[in-house]
Amino acid sequence: MSTIGAILKDEPVSVTERNRSLPRHLGRIIRRCLAKDPDRRYQTALDLRNELEELKAEIDSGELMAEPGGANGRSRRSSRTLLGIGAIAALAIVAVIAITSRKDGESPPAVYTSRPITGTIGQEMNINWSPESVFMAFGQTREGSVDVMVQPVAGGEAVVRVGGPGTETSPHWSPDGKFLAYVSSSEPGNPVFLIPPHGGSPRRLVSTNIRTLDLDKMGSAMGDRPWSADSRALLVSRVDASGRTAIYRVDRDKGDAEQLTFPPAGSVDLSSSYSFDGERIAFQRRSNGKGILLMMPAAGAVISGADGTASTTLKL
Repeated sequence: MSTIGAILKDEPVSVTERNRSLPRHLGRIIRRCLAKDPDRRYQTALDLRNELEELKAEIDSGELMAEPGGANGRSRRSSRTLLGIGAIAALAIVAVIAITSRKDGESPPAVYTSRPITGTIGQEMNINWSPESVFMAFGQTREGSVDVMVQPVAGGEAVVRVGGPGTETSPHWSPDGKFLAYVSSSEPGNPVFLIPPHGGSPRRLVSTNIRTLDLDKMGSAMGDRPWSADSRALLVSRVDASGRTAIYRVDRDKGDAEQLTFPPAGSVDLSSSYSFDGERIAFQRRSNGKGILLMMPAAGAVISGADGTASTTLKL
């Protein structure tokens, strides 16, 4: 550490004074490496390398002699050898200074840490934040089933909000924070339920009639942002009377479902989400193992055709 301290604080003796056979330009390069003012040093190793390569080229060509008054071939070879040693030393000096010093006002590197929020009971999935970012809702595998959990972000035990032998997945917090919507396989039709996040009983909202296996392969009955901005409605994929999977807007209180999309035969519409301004809806349309993303006005539009486009629909 005494060597590092000397590099950072003491004025060095010129290397060319210690060894007269070295080119003066090498001494200048090393002095710049050791400059006390960080702004006067080489700012990158590339700058230093370029200077050293130019010096070597001048020595090799004979343009720059190692000693005043000329030098024979032997002295040039000696200079090249010493230049190589000097180059290594200069690079080492730059590395030491870069590690041990910073410009005034420069902040130290940020150190990011993480901490566990849940335990090791099972696998967690489908994380969704509460509107005030104080709680998280997620699905957790527990003894062969998947339960909806609510966890305080600050710490503490996760609370089982919905448990049982079935699979309860994809919890979504309403923007007003009053409800969690989730999909359940505990009852026929894989319905969507609503439940108060901090106490109360679940309420069946609407059936999706989509098999869980199909959702695992293709998408989700609800997208990342299924709630309307006013928390009064929810976007849900469900199988219509003709057997096609379409997007519906479901009234939170009454359960009335308004069909918004009309996919062509062989296609399914899934994973619908509102835009942040509430003006548009994006969703996935899948057919024959492939999918495209579509966008439509939040008021709804008739969407048909093999490629899913219409005059009121934009394909992403």
